[in-house]
Amino acid sequence: MRRLLPLFATLLIGAGPILVDTEETGQGVGWGEAVVHFHAESGEEGRLGRLSNDEAVALIRLLFAEWQAVAWQGVTVSDFTVVEGEGIGSVDAAN
Repeated sequence: MRRLLPLFATLLIGAGPILVDTEETGQGVGWGEAVVHFHAESGEEGRLGRLSNDEAVALIRLLFAEWQAVAWQGVTVSDFTVVEGEGIGSVDAAN
């Protein structure tokens, strides 16, 4: 039992990519060119709780920027581009 515990503890600590390129680079495989397109609701009716539409869109931009800046041991771990499209107007049950 004493010999199994260190092995078991070592197995629990592992973390890393789910898929590794074992044929060429030995590096974790990513999504390639990752682009996130978003079109926010526009106008006064496009509120998010207490936030106005402008505040809600600014929050979305801030959150995307924070995800783009995520790094681990000095290496960027999230590499994607955000493309903000034009507003889509008001969204309600009729459309």
